[in-house]
Formats: sequence, structure tokens, C-alpha cells
Amino acid sequence: MRARPAAPGSAALAIASTHTRATRRARLRRARDRFYTHPRDPPRPAPPRLRSLLHSRAWDRRRLSFK
Repeated sequence: MRARPAAPGSAALAIASTHTRATRRARLRRARDRFYTHPRDPPRPAPPRLRSLLHSRAWDRRRLSFK
């Protein structure tokens, strides 16, 4: 049995559908833009080492072992 080719544009549609939801941080940042807040340092992204740890499978296994 041969696989049917995907419809034109369906791959782009599948990729685009994963990025339609705004993150909580982005929503909070937009909310802070609308209202006056006390001046302070903007939130900074996590350092690359921590980002790679948080998104790794090893971290998921370690996190589940603490429960």
C-alpha cells in the first residue's frame, strides 16, 4: 500500500497550527504594556544551559522521579 501525498499546503498548516497559542509570559507582557507599572528590569530569558535542561527528556525523567 502506497502512502498518498499530502495536499498542497497541509504541512505548512500543521506547522502553523502548533504556534497559534500565546504563551502565558507573552500574555502577561502585553498586559503590562497596556497598564502603567513601576519601572523595573524587564524579564530576561533563561540562560541557554538552563533552557536546554528544561526541555530535555532527562529533565522530564528527573522531574517525575521527585513526585
